[in-house]
Amino acid sequence: GTDTYLAGGAPIANDITAAANRVIYGNVSLAGVAYAYAFIYSAFNNHQSTPAENLTQVGEAQGTVIAVRNLGVSAFALYTERGQFVVTAQGGSAPFRVDFRSAQPGPCSPAAVVAVGEGFHYYMGTDANFYQFDGTICRPIGTRIYAKTQASLNPNLRYRTHGTYDRSNREIHW
Repeated sequence: GTDTYLAGGAPIANDITAAANRVIYGNVSLAGVAYAYAFIYSAFNNHQSTPAENLTQVGEAQGTVIAVRNLGVSAFALYTERGQFVVTAQGGSAPFRVDFRSAQPGPCSPAAVVAVGEGFHYYMGTDANFYQFDGTICRPIGTRIYAKTQASLNPNLRYRTHGTYDRSNREIHW
């Protein structure tokens, strides 16, 4: 099927996830207009419909939306350039509540965020440090190797950073 947003087709987005029976698009472009500080979500139980009124602005103070990742059945993490949010499903006319959690540096790219088990995310930040986010606290975990990664990360190419989880060895590689 096709998404029925405006003239047809799903929104263009930097990242995508699913939560609360909806598809979530982060940092979107709709009808040629960029909404870098926002996310939009599909209709309930209908991934083929993404109404324009479902656009939600997060605010510009923490920077553009970099990534969205599922945190469980009814919530997702929203990562910006300078902050982490938890977006939780709720009843009523606004199906999601957005809660600011931390002002740690955000991920280098959507692909730099690695989900390890339900509700645990690890990422390489724009400052070349590594972080763990569990939906409550975002903590730096790469202090011992920070100087080495900072020296080797080209800030002009950080958007290419990606990570993967090796389950058999319980290791994350960036």
